[in-house]
Amino acid sequence: SLLNRIDRKLINNSLINCRSMFKFFNGATSEQLEYYVIPTLIKEKPDIVIIHIGSNDINAINVKKNNVDEIAQTILRIATQCKKSGVNDIFISGILPKHNLTLTKFVREINDVLKEFCKSNFFNIHFISNENINYDFISDDGVHLIKDGTHILASNFVNCIHDITHH
Repeated sequence: SLLNRIDRKLINNSLINCRSMFKFFNGATSEQLEYYVIPTLIKEKPDIVIIHIGSNDINAINVKKNNVDEIAQTILRIATQCKKSGVNDIFISGILPKHNLTLTKFVREINDVLKEFCKSNFFNIHFISNENINYDFISDDGVHLIKDGTHILASNFVNCIHDITHH
């Protein structure tokens, strides 16, 4: 649901020699998305995929169980699934901060695992840090982004695609 508010027309106008397509699975956890993504990969055959998931996995229960590795590994399996399906470049978009410090610390730990994997792999799986999005860009519901935050997230996506397509 975080991506529902992105102006897709604006993104497509910002991209050169490619177009974007969004698939939403509102409320889904990364574990559920592991299964939802397969039909999309088969049908659409994308060259580049940005995986922005994990927010729905962050809750007090997972923090208590300290499921950092479990959540990170599920996201990495999805990225690997994309690679096996022929996707050239895969981006894992860092999970955004949460409304309290405990959850945000948990998010940071997951992002660190994802970032380290992306640094050390040979599969063209890249990490989008989203560190330029902080609490000020989170709406009153504690989950979604305000308009400025949505613009920053969209810019992060476009900049990463430009970096890949211009090399």
